[in-house]
Amino acid sequence: MTRLLFAGALAVAALVAGGCLGPGTTRSTEFYVLSSVEPAAPEAEGSRPEGGAAVGVGPIALPAYLDRSEIIARTSANRIELYEFARWGEPLQTNFARVLANDVARLLPTDRVAVFPWDSSTPVAYRVEVEVARFGQEPGGAVMLVARWQLFREDERGRLLARRCLYREEAERRDPASAVAAMSRALARLARDVSEAIRDLDS
Repeated sequence: MTRLLFAGALAVAALVAGGCLGPGTTRSTEFYVLSSVEPAAPEAEGSRPEGGAAVGVGPIALPAYLDRSEIIARTSANRIELYEFARWGEPLQTNFARVLANDVARLLPTDRVAVFPWDSSTPVAYRVEVEVARFGQEPGGAVMLVARWQLFREDERGRLLARRCLYREEAERRDPASAVAAMSRALARLARDVSEAIRDLDS
């Protein structure tokens, strides 16, 4: 009898792990990516000048708890939960860098924006590095992006500035889709600050 009960428990566990508890209850995994939400600056529309400053984005450093395929959310200051059926469509570090680069390219009068690691022959004038401390949905539902970013001028091999940013974006609901949309908006704010800093230095 004990063996039968144990076998039955294993069977139920296998069904739960597979996302199926019976006919009509199968749940498929959903995949999400960050996206660009920043409109192009007026002077960046149309054909862009070839002399625009080339920008390199990266490396991007994420905390280990974010370096996973599942989308996470905080339930308290010290506890996180994983959305079992919500995954990133590509590694978050890769997605973060690509979208940040795309947003920066849309805001600056140049299309010469490369993502780390770029070819050694790529003439990068400015390089931005980002170290993320927190990125995701908080217990109250809003999304937070907390990071430290540094801007370097490659020809001088020196750091131009270092800033700590904290962006808060409200999400419509506490679910993966709303969280990722708000995360994209927070990332766009980072791109805006980076672009403004480069504009000031390049003027």
